[in-house]
Amino acid sequence: MSYAVILSAAAAGTFTIGGDLTVNRMGYGAMRITGPGIWGPPSDKKAALATLRKAVDLGVNLIDTADSYGPGTSEQLIAEALYPYPTDLVIATKGGWKRLSSCFAKRLLSIPDMQGDPLQCKDSRK
Repeated sequence: MSYAVILSAAAAGTFTIGGDLTVNRMGYGAMRITGPGIWGPPSDKKAALATLRKAVDLGVNLIDTADSYGPGTSEQLIAEALYPYPTDLVIATKGGWKRLSSCFAKRLLSIPDMQGDPLQCKDSRK
């Protein structure tokens, strides 16, 4: 007979970001909840949403994402799955690449390259 042991992400310890924001060392990288090639929606949206909820249920309080994942898809899924956000949840996003297709990205060299909505992840912030 086998028994499953479920540990909290807190069991991995913590680290501090910027000197004052402490999170569990075991986080979740949201790049792979998108479609093939990190492009578009996932083939199983329900599973992607369940994965995000399960990660938080298991004590993950740091989720790493980027607007280029999808593009925008992972941040929208995070918002749909987890909003309203737990008070201890940190969602870290980043910019700097413009995805033009599933296999081509362009480095943004200047702020003017980011014309359009200056808050590209506004949907994930609610």
